[in-house]
Amino acid sequence: MTRREVIDMGGIRKMWAAVVLTCMASAQPACPNGGEQVAVQELAMSPRSLSLGGVLAPLEGFHAGEALAHPGGLGLMTRKEFSLTHTTLFQESSFDGMGLAWPTLRRGTFAGGYYRLRSGAAEARDETGEVTGSFQNEETMIRLGYGRRILRTLSVGSNLDWIKASLADSSHGFLAVNLGGSWQTARNWGLGVRASNIVALKQGETQDSLPFTLNLGGSYGLFQNRLHFSVDTEVIPSLVYRVSIDYLPMRMLAFSLGRNTEYTGFALRLSVKDYQFRFASNMHALGPVHQISIGAPFGRSMEAESPKAAQALYEKSRESVSAGQYAQALAALREASRYQQLPADQEDARRRLKELVRGGVDSIDGSDEISALLRRGVGFHMEGKPDMARAVFQTALSRQPASVPAKKLLAIMPKPGVRDYVDFRNAEFTEEDPVRLKLYKAEQHFHKREYDLALQACREALNLNPAEVLGYVRMGSIYWTMGMRDQAAQAWRQAIRIDPKHAEARKAREFMTQEGLR
Repeated sequence: MTRREVIDMGGIRKMWAAVVLTCMASAQPACPNGGEQVAVQELAMSPRSLSLGGVLAPLEGFHAGEALAHPGGLGLMTRKEFSLTHTTLFQESSFDGMGLAWPTLRRGTFAGGYYRLRSGAAEARDETGEVTGSFQNEETMIRLGYGRRILRTLSVGSNLDWIKASLADSSHGFLAVNLGGSWQTARNWGLGVRASNIVALKQGETQDSLPFTLNLGGSYGLFQNRLHFSVDTEVIPSLVYRVSIDYLPMRMLAFSLGRNTEYTGFALRLSVKDYQFRFASNMHALGPVHQISIGAPFGRSMEAESPKAAQALYEKSRESVSAGQYAQALAALREASRYQQLPADQEDARRRLKELVRGGVDSIDGSDEISALLRRGVGFHMEGKPDMARAVFQTALSRQPASVPAKKLLAIMPKPGVRDYVDFRNAEFTEEDPVRLKLYKAEQHFHKREYDLALQACREALNLNPAEVLGYVRMGSIYWTMGMRDQAAQAWRQAIRIDPKHAEARKAREFMTQEGLR
């Protein structure tokens, strides 16, 4: 190849960089070694950039192309999807891409894409300036991605890019790794972060490079998420902003308007059944840029499968508790929380299991009498009956004083709140005071763990005197021992309303504050 041909191809390379800067509005500085950003990767990073500036956290949901561009969104996808994109650039250049995302319920989302960027034909000249032919610049990229939910609204993911760039009869390549994370609330907030080219390896001789970039993005929705405001900021290697507005007047139609450092673009999205068609465009000094894309979801939604999976994991957790495998039970409930928000009873079970595991009681495996007794006590703990659980653990410890699990379980149990502040002294009740006699009987039944009879005695006392503070205080104490927190709080609140200065009512208020009850 002649020297003149090399010079002309250098001009093509500069034009190629201009295409990227215009379409992406990233305004990347020159790489430290003098090369330019690889165009196909930059275009594939933000397929929405023509209208939305490539924001990282679109509230209307991630699609295959967007999730491949931002690996943090892969784990949030709920349906399998195939996407196609075609972009006509100026200077007779074009960019094409296709992607496939395959979310699974248990193993996360797998994805792959293929992208190609081609320039128009350029003339090759010899040293005398005579035309000797033509050549094209072409860049291709294969992208493999994986993402997974680590919480119900939080996903992390990674991409592996293999890039090949061809200029006339020369070529070189790159291998790069990208990471991302995305958090979307159940309401109207979305946040994202993407770190590109964390690892970048060259193949062949080239001055091009893949610079490390860091992007932060967020979205906020208004009017039941019909109006979305999004912003994306590139903080490394230079400060670049992208902002956008999405308006969804109806479910099947959406308009978008975006602005970045170079231009303003717009887009129209039409949804027909499950298919989404998008047209985006902007005008630049070097010429118009247009993009059309289609997304085709298929298969069942993960949202339909999630409740079943969560319930199956809850049943598995209960079986693990019965078998004395508390760490396994906690792991199953944590996995269930990735699919849906746990109901109150399951959330309570997870909290109690967490107390066991943090206290060093991962499991109780033995088949001996003491192990069986401890598992029974844990069963009371899981039912919200700490006093009964404590009594069982104390019995086990009295039978086997060297039992380490029994000591750990006793240390885990909350302090006995009821008898800490409720005066259960054996008062001298007589038949002359039937209300106090009923309360005395309630106390006796309480100590015998005859909670139903104790509650009945309290109700009989309150029927005789509805303003008896001790009746409500002790009723709340019994409910608390039975694990019925709401009923206990209700009874204590009634005692406080009757006489807030009563000594037992004040103790009840202090205990409620300590336990976070209102």
